[in-house]
Amino acid sequence: MASNECGNDSEKKDRKLVLEDKAVICDMRKVPEAIRDQFLANLEMVRLGLTPALPCERLHAAGDGVMELKINGRPAWRCMYVVRRNGDVVVLHATSKTSQGQDKQLVKTTSQRLKRLVQDR
Repeated sequence: MASNECGNDSEKKDRKLVLEDKAVICDMRKVPEAIRDQFLANLEMVRLGLTPALPCERLHAAGDGVMELKINGRPAWRCMYVVRRNGDVVVLHATSKTSQGQDKQLVKTTSQRLKRLVQDR
């Protein structure tokens, strides 16, 4: 089983894919179905401790442990998530991206949702 920093090697049996935040559900509904299916399949791979097929990298500016799945194109699409210590994969934000370079609003929204997630624990 392959793994990298986008995945997590902790015990798999009780891991969950968490899409409970109302704002995240709203985000995911705005993503075209084909794109959403790719994100969900790759998030499931992460949940299982596998390396996602999509390009994935740390989004340091949004906070510790935030990972960004990427689908490039016009527009490009991004899905940000964190893997909790218990292995749960929590989606923080999903959106289109039309500009080159780092999207400040994307980082701000993701960071705010991460802070809210930490406070709710």
